[in-house]
Amino acid sequence: MNTLFSGLLVMVGVFFLLGGQVPPPQTLVQRWWSRQPRETESSSEANRDRKKAKAKAWVTEQSLAVLGWSPEGLRLLSMACAALVGIGWGLAMANPIAGVMMAVVGWQLPGFYAELRAAGALTARGHQIATFIEIFADAVEIGRPAGAAVEAAALAVTGPPLESEAQALIRRVNGGASITEALTILGDAIRLPLWDLFVDLVRLNQYTVNRADVFRDLDWQLQENDRVQVEFRTLIMAYMALLTVFFGIMLGAGPLEAITEPHLWHFVTTRLTFIPLILTIIAIIVFSGLRKYGRMRIAL
Repeated sequence: MNTLFSGLLVMVGVFFLLGGQVPPPQTLVQRWWSRQPRETESSSEANRDRKKAKAKAWVTEQSLAVLGWSPEGLRLLSMACAALVGIGWGLAMANPIAGVMMAVVGWQLPGFYAELRAAGALTARGHQIATFIEIFADAVEIGRPAGAAVEAAALAVTGPPLESEAQALIRRVNGGASITEALTILGDAIRLPLWDLFVDLVRLNQYTVNRADVFRDLDWQLQENDRVQVEFRTLIMAYMALLTVFFGIMLGAGPLEAITEPHLWHFVTTRLTFIPLILTIIAIIVFSGLRKYGRMRIAL
């Protein structure tokens, strides 16, 4: 029984750590007596919720685009995971309501996995773009023509996710396509504002004045941006690791109690049915925190 209550105490602490709170009575009274402000606040909150929902959907769409996954396949996988997690948790907790509630987590698992995978791919892509522009700036600085600089930079991009696009860039340039056109096609796969600026600078470098220092400045800006993103993503991963530990404690507290003290667990699931429900609710809250920070890694 100590295991179960220790897990519950940890969950309550994580709940408040994530910002769970009850509005003070004064706020409730003000909302009850002041109808017009309440409607204005509700409208503002509804707009804010719609913006958050669009932002979340955008992050998931970006993740699927980076990985090359289809939304339909993700939806089918989410349905299967929701059914499996819901049924499994309902049996473990001996509570069908808890199973239905935990199905929400099962539904989000494939999207969460996709976002984690995409965050790693985006980090690698940022390194490769920074390397590309750095090699290009080095080549232009020593007087090499733009075509040779592009080829040297593309050859420095090895491994996923941009190796195939870099090889296609070399083939287009060697096949007679203009450098800016080939770089623009690569930019369609990258979808990075700084890359568009890089293409414009290459165009100006070809038709107006040949200056290597502008590429060096862009390289420095991209390197700094990449460094800051890596630092933020590292901090987010550390916090996600902490939440993952708490989430594992919550998921394991009930089954561990059922194994070590089956008679007591039977009493909890038949007489104290609110405990499995509390366990499930806080588990959902902690998983929501995990996915929130996972999406932040994509949005950086």
